[in-house]
Amino acid sequence: MRDVVFPVVGEQTLQELVKEWKATGPTYRLTLRAVIRNAYRGHYRRMVPRLLATLDFRSNNDRHRPVMERSS
Repeated sequence: MRDVVFPVVGEQTLQELVKEWKATGPTYRLTLRAVIRNAYRGHYRRMVPRLLATLDFRSNNDRHRPVMERSS
């Protein structure tokens, strides 16, 4: 490898590429996704009941009206 790759690319460049891949590779993306998902999950869990309490649900369909009246 040293005889073939390093003369073309350079050892430092390859080390930097490996470092960049580790910083932005699949493990990093999965971790970031989990952190963001957990943050928003807590936020929405608090906000949805408030939002549902604020909204006024109605139905002009006689078949669905009993369901809407029970949930009030």
